[in-house]
Amino acid sequence: MGKTALDLVTGANRGLGFATCQLYIEHGISKLILAVRNVETGEAAKVMLLQGASLRQHPSQPLEIVVRKLDMESLASVAALVDGLVAEHIPIHIALLNAGIWKMKWAIIPETGYESVFQVN
Repeated sequence: MGKTALDLVTGANRGLGFATCQLYIEHGISKLILAVRNVETGEAAKVMLLQGASLRQHPSQPLEIVVRKLDMESLASVAALVDGLVAEHIPIHIALLNAGIWKMKWAIIPETGYESVFQVN
C-alpha cells in the first residue's frame, strides 16, 4: 500500500499486463504507470481500470493511473520514458517487465542491430 508500480508492458491494455494492473489496484497501489506502445489504447485501458477500481481493498488510498509511451523495439523510447520519469521525480517501487512479442519472420532492429523478438523479450 502506498507504493508506485511501473508496469512496463508493450500493451498493458490486454492480457497478463492488464490482469496484473487489476491486481495492483485490488491490493491498494497508489500510483500505476501503464507503459504502452499505443497511448490511445493505454488511455482506454486506464478508463477500464478506473471503472473496476471499486474492487480495491484500500478504497481510502487515492489511486492515480498515468499512461506513458514505451516501445521496447526502440532504445530511444526506453530512454525517453526513463528521462521523463526522472524529470517528473516519479519514484518506482515495482517494475513488471512483461513486454513480449512473437514474430515468425527474423527482423533486425536497425537502431540496435538486435533481432526484434530477442530485444523486446
